[in-house]
Amino acid sequence: MAPEDWLQKALHNPTSVPSYLWNWVFRPRVLARGVNRFYHRKVGRYKYNSTGVDILAKDWDHCLLLDACRYDMFEEQYENHDMDGELTSVISRASSTNELFQSALSGTHHDVVYITANPMLSRVRHQSDVSFHAEVHVWEDSGWDDTYQTVLPETMAEYVHRAADQFPSKRLFVHFLQPHYPFLTTETEYDKKIPDIGSDTQNLWGSLWRSDIDIGPDDIWPAYRANLDAVLTVVADLLSEFQGKTIVTSDHGNHVGERAFPIPIREWGHPEGIYTKQLVNVPWFVSKNGPRKSITAEKTTDSNDFDTNTVEDRLEALGYR
Repeated sequence: MAPEDWLQKALHNPTSVPSYLWNWVFRPRVLARGVNRFYHRKVGRYKYNSTGVDILAKDWDHCLLLDACRYDMFEEQYENHDMDGELTSVISRASSTNELFQSALSGTHHDVVYITANPMLSRVRHQSDVSFHAEVHVWEDSGWDDTYQTVLPETMAEYVHRAADQFPSKRLFVHFLQPHYPFLTTETEYDKKIPDIGSDTQNLWGSLWRSDIDIGPDDIWPAYRANLDAVLTVVADLLSEFQGKTIVTSDHGNHVGERAFPIPIREWGHPEGIYTKQLVNVPWFVSKNGPRKSITAEKTTDSNDFDTNTVEDRLEALGYR
């Protein structure tokens, strides 16, 4: 079929065109994002940002991971909290949590207990070979807040204290959800899936990227920054309580309407495979308090099996479809 005949057929009968061709040919932003991803992944040679830091290989007793926390935002706000330590920036291996566990974190770490508010590892476990001594999935049941459709920082702190008592000889890898949306304010509905008010929000960043909702960076930034302040309040308390060496960092950053490259389309959120400074420049805050922990590695027999519907429901509320 000649190209002009194929185009006429596609325009008169869109369902005759494979979805991937339709996206690439008839949706320029999808094509542009694909080209940018092709560029950042070095023409497809890499599945993650190979220049990034290997978090689990670094020396620490506790690592507090803030989800979707940009370095510039952290730098501007952390001094408002009582956090004693030294801040530098590092490059993340991933631009999304999904990419972090599928490609960037791997290997056996039986000296580490993973305490997480994010269900992503449970979704991609069949694609990840990372193994911990134990896992504490706070997003299950009582750890999940139905009002805000997330795990609150204060809830995470409770689980972290329990894990510290239960596993005194293990490194603690603590994955907070904030500053990732949903935003911890009742004034926004566009970022929440709240059944009782009839809101069934799709992915916030995808909606912004497609111009489906009429809000902009000035609407997003105050709520986003408030989320960071909420989690930093809890982080500051943990830093004062932990003994040893504690790192505060992030899995990836976030675009809030800035232009990507090499094709300068406006980006929102954290699409995987695109390694702009907004997405991979993350904080690396080092706090030292008293003697280091005595760490031992021990194999575990945890099954880590979860109800698939619960995992997907939680991830949908967080914007992961």
